[in-house]
Amino acid sequence: MQRRHLSRFILTGLAATATHYIVLYFCVEALQIDPVLATLPAFSLAFILSYSLNRNWTFCSSEQHRRAIPAYLALALLGLGNNALLMQVIVHGLQQSYTLGFLAGLFTTPILSYLGSRYLIFRPPAKPE
Repeated sequence: MQRRHLSRFILTGLAATATHYIVLYFCVEALQIDPVLATLPAFSLAFILSYSLNRNWTFCSSEQHRRAIPAYLALALLGLGNNALLMQVIVHGLQQSYTLGFLAGLFTTPILSYLGSRYLIFRPPAKPE
């Protein structure tokens, strides 16, 4: 069961990451939006996809949306803050590419997201004693 969760989480993460990057790229390159600001719509669309897939497919959770969505949103906002901070430091502080800023977030946000999703938000129901 744990392996299935992890492999599905990875696939969901890949889909959400691709969505995030495509939207980020479009906003920066086509719409000429600053990469830090462009992270918001990119992250938001990836959030919707990620929540839906993780709740319904990865963890097959029956957790009520009214509890799961705010908790998942808090976890996602923590990830968004992490991504935005890294983007700010790398793009504006170090004068590097926004792609490098995006990649830097890939090393911490998924770990945080999996642990929070698995053990706090979509945790399995307690076994009766």
